[in-house]
Amino acid sequence: MALAVNGAKTGVINLIDLVNYSNPTSVQIAANQVEFSALAVYNNAGSKPAGTNTEVNIRAVNGQGFINGSTHPTGFSLFYRRVGLNTGVTSFTDQFAITVNTSWDQLRTAIATANNQVYDDVKIYEQGVALGTDPIMNTVPPANSGEGNTQVFNLIPVGTIVESAWVSTSYVYDTTTAAVTGNWQSTDTPLDQNITVRDLDGFVPAT
Repeated sequence: MALAVNGAKTGVINLIDLVNYSNPTSVQIAANQVEFSALAVYNNAGSKPAGTNTEVNIRAVNGQGFINGSTHPTGFSLFYRRVGLNTGVTSFTDQFAITVNTSWDQLRTAIATANNQVYDDVKIYEQGVALGTDPIMNTVPPANSGEGNTQVFNLIPVGTIVESAWVSTSYVYDTTTAAVTGNWQSTDTPLDQNITVRDLDGFVPAT
């Protein structure tokens, strides 16, 4: 069974929704009732269920309505498929208008909103260590003040480096990356809109 990602929710809440969606006749679980382990990633290897790429352990939080039974005292495995950053939505939007005043947070919000992405699970590689409130142009200054230029931004899921490779730790997104283009817009008034009278008065002799 498949469920669309809900960008308005966190990654873990999306996973809980998937558990409930896949078990419609069972008592629905809430976020405070379970805990998940770190993800184990694979490519349909061995005896893993076909069509899945992720394994995660789920265990009950004692005193919240469920217990870890005697057959699974430390929880049990769930198997499911995570999606790529550009495959988690039917139509991926990859063009965004930016100006010299646009901050990294504003661009991330625009991308997440347009593509129904979980905001906290997606990073922009070019942002590096810059603050979210910093203007983009401080890190990747455009030529000629930006007007008419473009800048490619690479989207990566939250994650960590394992054996020199970036591995996603998102409960929703696999390690597949995506790219968008920022189209630098002018923040100045076009000259032709300011000078509307083109038939100028002539000069007169100086006194």
